[in-house]
Amino acid sequence: FAKSQQHRQQSHTSRSRSNIASRATQADREERKDRGERKLGQEQEKMANRGNKLYKACCDGDINTVRQLLPEITADELNEEYNWDDDDSPLYGACESNHEAIVALLLAHPKIVIDQYSQQYYGRLIAKVQEKMRKAALAKAEADRVAAEEAAAKAKAEADRIAAAQKAEADRIA
Repeated sequence: FAKSQQHRQQSHTSRSRSNIASRATQADREERKDRGERKLGQEQEKMANRGNKLYKACCDGDINTVRQLLPEITADELNEEYNWDDDDSPLYGACESNHEAIVALLLAHPKIVIDQYSQQYYGRLIAKVQEKMRKAALAKAEADRVAAEEAAAKAKAEADRIAAAQKAEADRIA
């Protein structure tokens, strides 16, 4: 009987310790979850602030702010609709304000998505800017090709000059 009572006492103590540990573990999990949610909320707020800054800069024609924000912006921030009354994206805001240079910067960004409203209302402007970008890319490619040909011609001329000088020196010695 004494052993049975001692066993029950140990079992009760063990369960109490287990319950305390379980409650502590649960409290730790809840604390980690709260910290995670706070961090997520801070990240979402930071994204919204950056995205709102980008949207405002696009509407205002502030090309320096746009250039500053674009390298660090996420795809979600770049393509989000920030004017909640009108569902405007930064691209739409730049198109609506007719800021072609900013439209070009946005279209050149690898994460840009041309939203339906921008395409629907400003498709001509977007096409015009894309055509300018295409022509600029072709002109740059042509300039790079010409520069490469000129560099190759200079290198060949220098090699010919050196070969002629070496031949003249060999003829002089012989």
